[in-house]
This record gives sequence, structure tokens and C-alpha cells, in this order.
Amino acid sequence: MWGPRDWTWLSRRLRAPLRRNGPRRAVMQRLEVGTLVVVAGASGAGKSTFLDCLAARALPASIMAALPPGCADWPQTNGKRVIGKGARNVALSGLMRVEGAVQHYDILSPFGAAAGSYETDLALGLLKRADRIVVVDIRPGRDVLRKHLAERLAARRIPPFILRLIGRHRALLAGAWLERVPGLHRLTGNVFASRRVRNRQRRKDRHVLLHSLYERDDWLDGWHRRWDDYLVVAAGPRLNRIVHVTQEDGAQSPSFRLEGVIRCDGAPSP
Repeated sequence: MWGPRDWTWLSRRLRAPLRRNGPRRAVMQRLEVGTLVVVAGASGAGKSTFLDCLAARALPASIMAALPPGCADWPQTNGKRVIGKGARNVALSGLMRVEGAVQHYDILSPFGAAAGSYETDLALGLLKRADRIVVVDIRPGRDVLRKHLAERLAARRIPPFILRLIGRHRALLAGAWLERVPGLHRLTGNVFASRRVRNRQRRKDRHVLLHSLYERDDWLDGWHRRWDDYLVVAAGPRLNRIVHVTQEDGAQSPSFRLEGVIRCDGAPSP
């Protein structure tokens, strides 16, 4: 006879999302790359936007010249599964080694309870199996990061069925408009949800906490130093160059600017 625990287990199984990315996840456990481009930055820095511009070849010529040739056609990954255009073909092919790959990584990933530290973060497993590493470092100001997080949180107040109709891009535009309402970013989740559900989401929401932590001058700088120290030790001589990029805030279309290139020997690139 079923007890409360059995019904709880069944309820969780029914609510759990379907694992449709099995092959994409499995290929990451044995994949090796010749050149790995790591797009690194904090939450809201513009990593996903940078990847979209890279795939569409919409980046400035100065940034493309600093990146490995042909990286716009390389498969993209978040460290756990293959993503992006053509990802399913790469995953199902069972390739053990590819010429290159592009990975986006949130440097605040160890801030969550799952990772703990950079050394134990499974998303950085591909970093250890790459022959050559190029890092794209995106470090906007704290005001830009807070603005992006506020827009994202405001967009999440849109009911899910409307969100599916208008899409993510229009939802972020609506969030940018809703962000003008004072204190709206403090409330997360569906506006039609019960107060108990919204309070639980607010306590557990990582972005709400980050929105307040970005106010501290030393908090984000400390994570940047930890990431730099780990990168030097983990990559070692395989680290080829670090490309510093900044997203131009306020532009009509996503735009990035090259701030500088540092080669592995520490000398700035011309």
C-alpha cells in the first residue's frame, strides 16, 4: 500500500521536465576539443547575447580578429550539454574530439549550492580537456548588471502562457518597461500566483539576491579575482589569450566593443 512518501515521489516525477537532451549531455562526458573559447562573465553580463552575435557573425571586425578563425561555426556548450545550432547533429554523431568549441560560463556559478568552488564545478570539465584555451572576458559595470537583472526579473512577472506567445526577446523588452516601476524587481514569479508562492520564490531566487549583492563594491571584484586565479592555475600554458570585451549599453541593437587583448605571456596584443 502506498504511503505519503510514495505519493510525494510520484508527484515529483510527474512534475519533472522530460530529459530530451540525453545525447547532448552524454557527449560532454567524453568530448575533447582542440581550441576552447570560454565566454566568461557574471550573471547579466551579456554572455548569451555575445554568443548570438557570434553565431550570426554580427560582432565587430576587431573582436572577430582576436578570436580563433572559424569559431562562429563551432558547436556551443554550457559545460553540461551541447547547445546552439546543429548541436543535436554533433551530439548524435558520437564525436570524441572536435576542432573547437565555444562555452559560456557564469563566473558566479560556485555561488550556488551545487558547484561550491571552481575546482569542483562540473561545468568546467571541458576546460581541463582542451589543448588550447581562449577566454572572452565580459565585465560591465555594476549598474549595467543590476539593470539587466531587474529587467529579467520584471519580465518573469508576465504570465507563462503570454510569455510563450510573445517570446523571450519581447518579454525582456516588456521587462525593461516594467522595470521603471519602483521595487518591482523584488517580486518574482507570476503576478497571478499566490502570495505564499511568490514569497517562497523570492527567498530562493538567486537573481534577487545578486541584485542586492551587486551593490557591494568588493563582492563582485572578489569573484573576478577568484576566477582569474583559478584560470591561471587550471589553464596554465594552454591559456593562449584573454580578450576583454564590453557590451555597449543603450544601443538600439546588441553591440560589443573590444577593450584589449592579453596574450599568455602577459604582453598586450597590438
